[in-house]
Amino acid sequence: KIGCLTLASGKMTTEQRVKQIVEMGVTVVCATPTYALRMGQTAEKLGIDLRKDGKVRRVVVSGEPAGSIPAVMKMIEEMWGGKCGDTAGMTEIGTIMVFECEKQPGGPHIIEDHFIEEVLDPETDELVMRGVVLDPIVRSTQVHELTQALDDQHFDLDRAELMDGDDSEAQFGFIGLVEGTATWVEEQWVTMLDRDEVAELRRREAEFGVGIDLRGIPDILLIDISLPYILGPTFVRELVAAAGTDGIDAAYLDLPTSGEHILEPESYEARDLPVVVVNPPADGTVISEGVIGASGLFEMLLDLDVAAAQRMARAWEGDRYVVWRNGDEVCLRADVLAEPDATTTMRDGLETFVEAHSSASVEPVGDLLRFTACA
Repeated sequence: KIGCLTLASGKMTTEQRVKQIVEMGVTVVCATPTYALRMGQTAEKLGIDLRKDGKVRRVVVSGEPAGSIPAVMKMIEEMWGGKCGDTAGMTEIGTIMVFECEKQPGGPHIIEDHFIEEVLDPETDELVMRGVVLDPIVRSTQVHELTQALDDQHFDLDRAELMDGDDSEAQFGFIGLVEGTATWVEEQWVTMLDRDEVAELRRREAEFGVGIDLRGIPDILLIDISLPYILGPTFVRELVAAAGTDGIDAAYLDLPTSGEHILEPESYEARDLPVVVVNPPADGTVISEGVIGASGLFEMLLDLDVAAAQRMARAWEGDRYVVWRNGDEVCLRADVLAEPDATTTMRDGLETFVEAHSSASVEPVGDLLRFTACA
C-alpha cells in the first residue's frame, strides 16, 4: 500500500545481507537491536562504511528491550547513519501496537488509531493513572473520553472535512451527537455508583470551577462551547428511547445535520432539512457569510429569556447572514425564515433581542424576517 519493495534474506549469511543492503540501495532495515549491531560490526570487518556506502534512512528494531535504551539506539544510528526507532507488538492482536514516531520523544507510544491503552494494578485490577487519584470525578472524565475513543474506532470521529468547513449547523449537529453520547454513557455509569460516591462526585463537580476567572471571555462563547453538552444528551436520550443504543449507532451513520435536529429530536426523526435562503443585501463589502441556525438563535436569547430562546429555535426553518464593516463597527444582517405557522413566534424572539440591543432592528421582507445589528 505504500509502494515499497521488500527484500527477503532468510537464507543469507550476515555478510551476504550487509552486501545486499548496500548493493540494492536499501533505505529501511528491520531487525532486532542486537542483530542490527551485528550487521554494523560485520560491515566494518568487510570494509564497508554503512554511513557513506549505504542509503539506510531508518532502522526499525523490535523483539528486545534494547530498542528503547538510548545508548544502544545511539550506537545503531552511528553505525548505520540513519534514525533508529523501536516497535513492539503481540501476535494475538495483529503484531505492532506501539512504535516510536519521527519526533523520537524517548520511546514508543501506542498506535491510538487502533488501540485503547490502559494500565492495571495486577493485584486489584484497578485502572492506574500516574500522578492522579482515581476519585469519582476523574473516573467520570475517563468514562466520557473512553466512550469517544471507542466511538472513534467504529465511526471515525475525526471528520476534518466537516469540522474545517463553513457549515456551522452540520458541525453543531455532529458535536451534539458526539458529546451527547459520551455524556449519556457517563450518566449511565453514575447510576452504578453507591450513594457516597455520587455525593463525592457532585461535591467535586461543584468545586471544579471555583477560582477560574472567566472575566474577559464573552458569554456567547461560553454558551457556544457548553451547549452541545447540555442539549446533546437530550437528543441521545430520545434516540435510545426510540431504538436503544442501536439508535445511537444509526445516528453516526446518518448524522444530524442541524442545530434544529439536536434541539428538536422529532425533526431529526422526520429528517427535516433547512430551507435554503439566499444572502441578504449588505451595506458594505462582505467579510463573512453563513448560517446562524436554530442553535445560533437559541444562543442569542439564552441569557435573556430561555423559554423564548427555545420557542424561537423551534420556529426556525432556515436563514442566511452576511457581515460587513461600517467604520469602526461590524454589522450583521440575516434573513430568517420561520416555520409556516411560527412567523409570529420568530418575530417575538427577535424583537426580544432588539429590545436589549439598541443597535439591532427587525423587519418583515416577504416571507422572511430581516434582522440587522451593529456593534
